[in-house]
Amino acid sequence: MNRYLKLFFGTLVVALLLAPGSLLAANNTAAAPKKPKVFAKIAAVDSAKNTVTITDTDGTDKTFTINTFTKITIEGKPGKLADVTIGMKADFMSNGTRLSRLEVTTPLEEKPDKKK
Repeated sequence: MNRYLKLFFGTLVVALLLAPGSLLAANNTAAAPKKPKVFAKIAAVDSAKNTVTITDTDGTDKTFTINTFTKITIEGKPGKLADVTIGMKADFMSNGTRLSRLEVTTPLEEKPDKKK
């Protein structure tokens, strides 16, 4: 019986020592301010050369190569480079100068009003 009491109190002490740290960690993540998501924009598209130029969030233009493995999504649906237009919002993943993923959407102010 004495061994069970020692085990119980030992477990209780460990739980009490770990609890404040986990409570502090939970409070710190909740207090982090939410930053608005900033998108890059399509600056140029060259279907003949299979390249796309993207103005990044810091304002610099970067040109990337599109290959057969690049996943292109337009408005949430599979698309082609020829369907990408200048001014679209871009979310992308690159590997050096090659794009592995390009997701584009029409900026909110340019989307047609569905209530008409």
